[in-house]
Amino acid sequence: LRRVQSLEAFLADSVGPERFRTLVLGMMAVLALTLASLGIYGTVHRSVVERSSEFAIRMALGGRAPRMIVDVLSSSMVDIAAGTVVGIVAGTASTVVLARAIDGLATHGRSPLTGAAVLLTGVAVIATLLPAMRVVRVQPVDVLRAR
Repeated sequence: LRRVQSLEAFLADSVGPERFRTLVLGMMAVLALTLASLGIYGTVHRSVVERSSEFAIRMALGGRAPRMIVDVLSSSMVDIAAGTVVGIVAGTASTVVLARAIDGLATHGRSPLTGAAVLLTGVAVIATLLPAMRVVRVQPVDVLRAR
């Protein structure tokens, strides 16, 4: 016997490269999810901030803050829902195509895709609510003067 080692050490040596590839792939997935979250947040936040003059006029005419926040959220939810549906369909389709193209590829069902959809939807809702709440707290005159 030349190289005596425990079974644990032998298994660790044999799965080391696969473990490293899995770690790198997982880190890239987290980075992609983070970048997607930042992009969604920036886009949705910007679209709500651009409507600050509309909110100021509605507040000046007697609009109530809770009602305006609900209006903003409901109008943004159409876009958020459409993006979520398109993302889920595209993710499911790409998973099916990859599973057929790569023999032996293990798919983990819908839970990772559902988790990502829930996370990104939550980011979009927060990106809608934060600027809307900030705009309705400011005096309408200040917002209109800034424009």
